[in-house]
Parts: sequence; C-alpha cells; structure tokens
Amino acid sequence: MPGLRALLRHYVDEFWRPPAQPPTISNSWFHEQKVFFAEENGQATGIAIVSLRESNGRVSLVYVLPEARQQGVARALLEDVVAFFGKEHVQHVTLGVDPSNTAALAYWQRLGFVEYQRELIVDLPTLEDRVDPH
Repeated sequence: MPGLRALLRHYVDEFWRPPAQPPTISNSWFHEQKVFFAEENGQATGIAIVSLRESNGRVSLVYVLPEARQQGVARALLEDVVAFFGKEHVQHVTLGVDPSNTAALAYWQRLGFVEYQRELIVDLPTLEDRVDPH
C-alpha cells in the first residue's frame, strides 16, 4: 500500500492541473475499484485503477513513473485491464484525459479511444454569482 500511495502522490504532483482540489488518497481508492500495479526490484513503477458499471468499464487512472516510461509498463498494465474487462463481459471502456496532456491524449487515441463527451468545471462562488448576481 505505501508504494501505491507514493505512485498516486507522484501522479498528483506531476499532472494535477484542474482548478478542483486533487483527490484525497484514501483506502477507498484501493477497495472500491480494481487496482493493477507494476513493480521492478520491489518498487512500484506503475498503476492502473479501473471500475465497472453495468457492461461498461472505466479507466480511472493509468500512471507510470517518469523513469519507467517507454519500457512497456503501461502496455503491461493495460493487458491486465483488458483481460479483467473481458472476464467481466465489458462492452465499452471509458476514461477521462486532461486535454492539455497531449502525450496522454495521443496515446489513448492510438488505442482507439474517441471523444464522446466533455466535462466542464467552475468554482462554486463563480457559479453562485452568475446564477444569482443580486
């Protein structure tokens, strides 16, 4: 668990840019979703977190430490994810990607993912002001 928590901290430090607060890394991350991880020499180098909803699979996170990238770690994690989804009879797989992370966007598109939805975000004070400007 400490190694997995460290990977999640690395992810937040490296990529978290949305205006929303980063997620709290809690035990629920590991118990409410399926977690796959890669390790080398006893050190966790990559993580994939997925979930199921009816016949759909959701990739919540795939993260590989910078020093372990371009070595097939993400592909190995995704092979396990695909096998898991296959056993669960998943029909479609969704994920979210920060559009400013062009490398990740290109990676997912090479794997066949296409945009089907956009999520927007606003802080509550701005929304309150614009809904009820007084």
